Amino acid sequence: MDKITERLANKHAGETCTLNGRSAKVVGRLNEFATISTLEEPFISVEFAWPTVERVINNGGKFRF
Repeated sequence: MDKITERLANKHAGETCTLNGRSAKVVGRLNEFATISTLEEPFISVEFAWPTVERVINNGGKFRF
């Protein structure tokens, strides 16, 4: 993992957000890509690049796929 990705992962892992309007959390700090996982059924997980996570979190935290 490069230094920029590592910095973004450390900054945003564990943050709450939404995925398609459902409560979710950013996970996968040690992975090359972040995983956005819903906290309620139906459980859905989607991977995003860490720079994308930074952009979405900074603009309201509403992930869509």
